[in-house]
Amino acid sequence: MSIKEAVGLGLLMGQLPEDLEIRSNVVRVFISSTFSDMSIERYTLLEKAYPELQAFCQSLGLVFEVVDLKWGVYDAVAVDHMTTELCLEEIRSCKRVSVGPSITVLLGNCYGHRPIPRLIPENEFELLLAKMAQNEEGIRLLRQWFWKDDNSAPPTYVLQPISTHFPYYSDIGSEDGSSHDSDVISWQLTEARILGLLRTAALQASEDGDLSTEQKQIYFKSVSEWEIGQGLLGIRNSNQHAVVFVRELPRLKKNESQGALGKFIDFTANGLVDTEAQDLLSALKSRIYATCSDFLNLHCLELRKGRINPSCKEHAQYLQSFCEQFVSQMKAKIKWATAQTPDQEWCWLLKEISHHLVLSSAKCAVFCGREHLLGRLCLHMWESASDRHSPLVVHGPSGIGKTALLCKLAQEMRGVLGPKAVVVLRLLGSSPLSSDISTVLKSICLQICGACSLPLPNSLTTNNHEALTRFFHLTLTRVSQKRQPLFIILDGLDYLSKTCHAHRLYWLPKEIPPNVHLVVSTQENSQHILNNLEGLIEPKHFFEVEQLTFDQAKDVIHAYMSKVKRRLTPEQHNVILSIIKISGNPLLLMLALNTARRWASYTPVSEEQLGTTLQQAVYILLQGLEKKHGKLLVSSALGYIVSSRDGASEAELRDLLSLDDEVLAEVYRYKLPINHTVVRLPPLLWTRLRHDIDEYLLEKEADGIKVLGFCNRHFTETVQEMYLSSEQRTKRHQVFSEYFLGCWSQGRVKHLQLPSFQTKLNADRKVISQPLWFAEGVANKRKLRELPYHLIHGGSWEELLQEVIGNAEWLWCQTLTCGVASIIEDLSLCLEVHDCPETELVRDMFLLMKPTLDSIEGQMDPSLFYTEIFARLYSLAEMYPSIIGRLYSQCQDWFDSSPNPILVPSCGFFQSPGGPLKTVLTGSQKGITGMDICQEKHLLAAGTTDGSVIVWHLDDLGVAYTLTGHTDAVLQVKIISRGTRCLSLACDGTLRLWSLLSGGQLHILDEFSTDAQLPPQIHVVEGMPLFCSSCGTKIKAWQLETAEPLFQLEGAGEKPIMLGFLGEALAVLSNPGLLTLYDSFTGVEKTQVCLTADHQKLTAACTVTLPARDGLVVGSKEGGLYLVSSQGSHDVARLSSPVSFLVPSGDETLLCAGYEKQVAMFHVQAGSMQRFLAQAFQHEDTVWTAVIPGLRRLLITGSEDHIIREWCLSTGDLLDSFVGMGARVTGLVMYGDTVIAASSDAPPLKLWRLNYNRKHKTASCIPASGPLVTLSRDGERACFLQHGDRKQVVLWDCLTGTPAETIAVSSEVSCMELAQKKKLLFCGVKTGTILIYPLENLPETLCLPPPETLPRVCCMAVSQAEDRMAVAYQESISVFEITERDRFPCVEGPFQTLPLSLFHSPISCMALLSDCRLLKGSNCGQVALYDFKNTCVTSLGRHQTKITCITVSRTDSLALIGSQDSVQRLWSLSPLKLHYTMEQQGFILEGVLCSAFSENGQYIFTGSQDRTIKVWDVISGNLLVIQYVYAPVTTILPYKEGFVAVSQLGHVIKEKFQCPRQVNLQDSRLQHFQRQYRITPREREPETLPSTTTKSTQQKSAQPQLAKTKSLHTCCVL
Repeated sequence: MSIKEAVGLGLLMGQLPEDLEIRSNVVRVFISSTFSDMSIERYTLLEKAYPELQAFCQSLGLVFEVVDLKWGVYDAVAVDHMTTELCLEEIRSCKRVSVGPSITVLLGNCYGHRPIPRLIPENEFELLLAKMAQNEEGIRLLRQWFWKDDNSAPPTYVLQPISTHFPYYSDIGSEDGSSHDSDVISWQLTEARILGLLRTAALQASEDGDLSTEQKQIYFKSVSEWEIGQGLLGIRNSNQHAVVFVRELPRLKKNESQGALGKFIDFTANGLVDTEAQDLLSALKSRIYATCSDFLNLHCLELRKGRINPSCKEHAQYLQSFCEQFVSQMKAKIKWATAQTPDQEWCWLLKEISHHLVLSSAKCAVFCGREHLLGRLCLHMWESASDRHSPLVVHGPSGIGKTALLCKLAQEMRGVLGPKAVVVLRLLGSSPLSSDISTVLKSICLQICGACSLPLPNSLTTNNHEALTRFFHLTLTRVSQKRQPLFIILDGLDYLSKTCHAHRLYWLPKEIPPNVHLVVSTQENSQHILNNLEGLIEPKHFFEVEQLTFDQAKDVIHAYMSKVKRRLTPEQHNVILSIIKISGNPLLLMLALNTARRWASYTPVSEEQLGTTLQQAVYILLQGLEKKHGKLLVSSALGYIVSSRDGASEAELRDLLSLDDEVLAEVYRYKLPINHTVVRLPPLLWTRLRHDIDEYLLEKEADGIKVLGFCNRHFTETVQEMYLSSEQRTKRHQVFSEYFLGCWSQGRVKHLQLPSFQTKLNADRKVISQPLWFAEGVANKRKLRELPYHLIHGGSWEELLQEVIGNAEWLWCQTLTCGVASIIEDLSLCLEVHDCPETELVRDMFLLMKPTLDSIEGQMDPSLFYTEIFARLYSLAEMYPSIIGRLYSQCQDWFDSSPNPILVPSCGFFQSPGGPLKTVLTGSQKGITGMDICQEKHLLAAGTTDGSVIVWHLDDLGVAYTLTGHTDAVLQVKIISRGTRCLSLACDGTLRLWSLLSGGQLHILDEFSTDAQLPPQIHVVEGMPLFCSSCGTKIKAWQLETAEPLFQLEGAGEKPIMLGFLGEALAVLSNPGLLTLYDSFTGVEKTQVCLTADHQKLTAACTVTLPARDGLVVGSKEGGLYLVSSQGSHDVARLSSPVSFLVPSGDETLLCAGYEKQVAMFHVQAGSMQRFLAQAFQHEDTVWTAVIPGLRRLLITGSEDHIIREWCLSTGDLLDSFVGMGARVTGLVMYGDTVIAASSDAPPLKLWRLNYNRKHKTASCIPASGPLVTLSRDGERACFLQHGDRKQVVLWDCLTGTPAETIAVSSEVSCMELAQKKKLLFCGVKTGTILIYPLENLPETLCLPPPETLPRVCCMAVSQAEDRMAVAYQESISVFEITERDRFPCVEGPFQTLPLSLFHSPISCMALLSDCRLLKGSNCGQVALYDFKNTCVTSLGRHQTKITCITVSRTDSLALIGSQDSVQRLWSLSPLKLHYTMEQQGFILEGVLCSAFSENGQYIFTGSQDRTIKVWDVISGNLLVIQYVYAPVTTILPYKEGFVAVSQLGHVIKEKFQCPRQVNLQDSRLQHFQRQYRITPREREPETLPSTTTKSTQQKSAQPQLAKTKSLHTCCVL
C-alpha cells in the first residue's frame, strides 16, 4: 500500500479529518461488574486469564491493560459522588484507544449500587421539588444537600460531598472511631431518604408527563447499568468489542438473611431484599439477552454454603470454563481487530501526523488576540513567497503562548496559501518521534513526499542523519520547483534532544526556496539555541511574542468559559483579572482558568488560591491535589511520571504505585487489603487523581504505547523541586528498575509491612512480566528504552553490568530494535555518572561498529553482530574478565547453540576498542582530496573527488554541512575568518566562498584554469581582507567580503606561479627561478630575487608560507628547497628526488619535506634551514603526507602502503605504526592528540589516537596492502612482497606480528606459490626464473633457469599432492616434477610444455590436477582444460571478465572457477560437466578474488571484492553464510573445519564453519542476499578438440601443440 493510500492525502497535506480513527497498540478492557457479586470471578481472571492474555498481546506487539475500578474498593460510595462519572469516562477512553474488545460485562444476581445523581439541571430539580410540595421536610433535606450552581450553563444543582454535613465520614484514621462510624450510618440513612424522595418525585413527574422515561431512569439506574449502557447496549459491532458473561443462581432463596446472600443479591438499607432493584436487573438482562445473544456466555451455578468455593469441584469447573471462554473470546476478538489493518508500514507516520494536528487543534481552541503579530508573520511570508528567503524565528519566554500562536498561524496560512498548500506541523518534544531530530526529519520528508508525489527516501538515507539532512534540503527544492505551496512549522527547538547535535542547527536550512516557508520557535532562556539562530539569520526575520494585553486576556477568559460552558461570578471574574494585571503570561492565565472552571457560584475565592506567578500557581495546584488525594499518592504518581525517560503509561503507573511499599502502606493504613495474597493499588485511586490533573498531562506515543508526561516544562520543574530530592529520585529509579527487570512478576511475592496493623504480608503485586523478547522478532521496546536509564540513575551498577552492558543478548536486541546509536547513548550516559574502563571499551567498540551497522540496518544478521563483538574483544577478554570476558563467553555460547549455518571466529581480526583507531567519520561518498582544520572552532573541512565539501564539528564528530556546487574534484579547501567561512577550489575551474555559519554559498568565481604547471591554489592570510590565486597566465586578487576583484598581474612572466604571501607581499615565481614580490593591496611590484644560478631550472612542486618566520619555502621537482625571506635573502637545500610536499610545525621552527620514500627534517632559523637526522625516516613506499603535532617531538607520516607511522624527532626512531586505512594515506591533520587521516582513494576519514593503551592494539598479522600474499595452511606464516619493492620477499610470523626473514630477489617477483606440505616457496620473476626457497632451510635457494626467450612468469600452480608444478610463461606452459634427493627438495623438468598461440590472452590463474590435466583461465575470461596425456584441449566456456581464481577439491573431482564479474561456475571434472552457474544480481555480490573447498569437500569458501567471505553448498550451490570483514579477501585456504584467510587490511582470519544437517533456506538472514544472485543448473557436454597429426598450417594455428620434453635436471642450488 502506498503512503498516500495508507495515511490519506488530506492528512499528508496537514488537514485533520473529522472521522479520523487511529489504531493504537493497546488492548484496554474495562471490567463492568458490581462491587461484590462477581468478586471471585474477577479474582480468577486476575490470577489465570490476564497473564495469558498479556503474553498473547505481547507476542503481537500489543499492550494488554485491564481497568477494574471496583478492584480493591470496599464499597461503591465516594465522598464526592464521582464514581459513576469516572467509570463512564474510563469506558469512553477504552472505546477510543482499545484494539478489539473494550469492555467485559460480568453480570450476576446483584443489580448493584444505585447512586444519587450528582448533577441535576435547574428546571428538572425545581420540577421535582414542585412534585413534593407537601413534603416540606423532604424539600428542606434536598435543598440542604443540593446547592444551585449558577456558574454552570445552564444552571445546575450539585450534590454536595458527604463530608459537607458529615465531617467524620472519611476520617477513618481518627483516634475516636465512633464519630466516623456514626457519620457512615447517618449517610446511609440520608442517602436512602434522598433517593426515596427523588424517585417518588420522578415517578410522579413521569406519570404527569413532565419527565421522559429516560430522565426518570436516571434516579433508578445502578452503576453497572450505566456502564453497560455506555459500553455495550446500542453500540454498533458490539460483538467485536465486548465480552459478556451472565451468571444465574436459579435456586437462590431470596428470603435468606442478608449476611448469607449479601454479596449476591440487593438489599435495602433496612435489610430487606430490594425487589425494585431485582426487577430492574431482570429488565437489564432481558435487553442483554436480546442484544447480545450471539456472543453471550450464560452460566448457571448453585451456591455452596452461601458462597462460591473454588475448592468445590463443580465451582472449580465453572471457574475454569469461565476463564477459558474469556481467554478464547478475547483472543479471537483481538485477532479480528488486528486483521482489519494488515498494512502497518505507515501506521507510525499516520499516528505522528495526527498527534500533532489533534494537539494543535486543542491548543488554538480558545485562541484570542495576537492579530497584529499574526498579520506581520503572514505578510512577511506573502512578500517573500517568490524569492529565496530565510526561515522565520518566533521567540519568547516559556509559557508566553508561542505554541498556540503557531498553531493558529497554521490555520491562517492555509487560507493565505490556498487549498493545495501542504502544511507540516511538528510540536517538538510532544512525542518521542518529535524529540529526536533524525526522526523529525524522516517523518517530515515522508509527509512532504507523500503529499507532493515525490520519490520517497530509501532506507540508506533515512538511517543516516547526514544523508537525511541532505534529502530534506533537496525535498524543499523539489517542492519549490513544482510550485506547490509548502508551510513547515517546527515549534520548540529547545525541546529537541541533543542527539545528532540538533542544537547546533546544522540540519536547519538557512535559505528557503520560493513557495516554501519555514517557521521555528524557541524560548528566550534557551540561549544556546537562540544565539545559534541569531548567528545564522538576520534580525528582521525574528518575531518576539509579548505578554497578553488586558483586553486580550478578557477575550481569552470569555472564549474559554464559553467553550467549557461555565460562567464566573463578578467577584470570581475580578480575581482572575487581578492576576492578569500583575502578569499577562498566557500560561498563568490558563492555569487560573483551569482552576476557575471548577468553581461553583457559591465557591469563595481569592488571589491566594491561584498564585501570581507560574511557579506559585503550580505549587498551589499541587498542594490542592495533596489535600484531596493524599500527599504520598500525589508525590509518588507525579514523581514517577517525571522520573521516566519518555513518560509512563497508565498501566505502568498503576504497577509502579503497586510496587511502592510506602504508597501501599499509606493506602492500607486503616484497612487491610480485601485479598491478603494479592495487594495492589486500587485502580480507582489513580483514576480519580488522573481526572483532576488531566488538563496538565500530555498523552504521547512512545515505543508503540501511549505514555503520559507533563504538557509544560514548568510542571516538570516544580514536581522535581517538590517531590524529587536526591533520595526520592534514587528511590523512584530503583522502583522503575525492579519493574522493568521483572523482579516481582510471574508470581514472585514482595513483602509488605503495614505499620498500623503490625502486619507483614507476603503478597503478589500482579505486575506485568518484562521479558526481553515477547516473541520471536517482537522485542520489549519499553524495557530496552527505560531500563538502562533507571539502572544508571538508580545507582544499580551490578544489575546494569549484568543485565545490559555485559549481556550480549541485550546488546543484540537493542541494536536490532533501537539502532546502535541508542546503545552508544546509554553507554555514554553511564560513563557520565560512573567511570568504568570496561564500559568505555564497550562504548568504543560500538563506535567502531556504528558505520557498518548503520549501513545495513534493516538487514541485520545476528551472526554479523556476534562476530563483530567476538573479533573485536578477542584480545581483551583475559585483561577485562568482568564485562569484556563475559561478552566474549556469551558470544562463544551463541555460536555453539546457533541452529543456522555460521562461521565461528577462532581469532580476533577487527580493530579492538581502546586501541589506536578511535572512530570513523562518515558523510563523504568519495575519496578525500584536500583537508583543512580550524582548531579554534573545532571544524574540519574536506573536499572530495565528486566535488562536495564536507564540514564536520569535531567536538561531537557530526557533519555540520555538506556544501555542494562543484562539478569536479575539489583541489583545495581552506577555512578562513576564524572558522566562519571556507574557500574551495575545484577542477571545474571554480572557486567558491562558503559561510560556515549558515552553510550557504556566498560567492563563486569561475575563471580558474587547472592546466597550469602547478595547480591553482588559494592563498589567504588571516586578518587580511583579500585572497589570491593563479588563473592560467594571470595572478588575481579579490576582496574577501564582496569577491570584487582588486587587481591582476599579467606581466609576471611566462606561466607565473603564485607561491603565497610573504609578509604583506605577494610572491610570484616565473621561469627561470625568478621570484617577484608585489604589494598585496595594489599589485605594484616591490622587488625581485633570482633563486637559481645561471641556466638552472626550478620547477615548483609545492610551497608553504611561514608567517611567523617572515618566510616562504618552495620545493622543486629538481629536489631543491628554497627558503625566501621578505627582505629577499634566501637559503637553499638539496634533496635527491623531487619534493612532493612541505609541512611546517605549529611554531614554524621545524620543516618536513617529503620526497619519494623519505622525509627530510629541517630546523628553520632566521633565513636558514639546517637538516637533522638525515638517515632517518626511511619508508617502504612513497610518502604522501605528514603532520607535526604541536608541543610534541613527533612526526606523523602517511604513505602509499596504507600505513600511518609515528616517528620520534629526537632520535629518528619509528615509535608506532597504524594499520587499517585500507588505501594510501594522502592527507593528515592533527586535532589535539588525534590524527585525522584521509585518502583520495577511499571516502571515510579515520581518527587515530596517539595516546592509547598499547595492550589494546590489534596486532596486524601482515602489513596492510602487501601484494601477492601467500599463507601457510595454519595461518601462522605468511609470505608477501614488500610494498613498493617487488624485489623484497618478506616472511612474516603471524603469531608475533613481526617479520621472520626478508629475502632479496634479483628481479621483480611477478607471482608466488607455496607448497604447504613440503614448505617450499616458489617465486616467479619477470625474467622467467623460478626461485625456490625451502622454508625449513632458508639459506639454501633453488633456481629454475628461464627459457631462452626470458619470458615473464605469469602464474604458477602446484598439484594437490605437491608432486608437480605448472608454470605459465608468456609464451608457454611447462610442467615440472617436485621430488626429493638426499632429503633435499628438487625440481625436475619440464616434462610437458604447452606452447601458447601468438595472440593469446595472458594466463591469470591455473590449477594442476593429479592426472596430468591442467585448468587454465585467462584475462579475457576464457577457461580451458588441457590433458597432457591425451594431448587434447577442452573449452569450458567463457566468462565476461578476467578469471580471478580456479580452485579444485582435494580429490580433484570438482573445480570452482570465478571471475571479476561475480560469476562462479562449479564443474565436475570426472566426468567433465557443468553443475551450476552462480551469477550476481545485486550490489553486495562483487567479484570473487579467491576460493577454497572445505577439507570434506561439502562447501566452498570465497573471498570477494565486496569485502565479504561467503560459504556455498557444493551440492545445491546455495549461499549459506555471508560475512562482512571490512576489506577484500585476497587469499583463502581450507583449515581443519573451516578456513584461514587474509584481507587487504592485513588481518589473518581464522574461522570454523558450523552447519546443521538440515539448512533452512528461508532463513531471514539470507533472504535479502538470495534475491541478489541466481543459480543456473546446467549440464552440457563441453567442447573437446582432439589432437591431430595433420601438418597443415591452418590446423596448427587452431590447435596448440602439446610437446613432451625429455626430463632434465634443470634445478640448481644457488
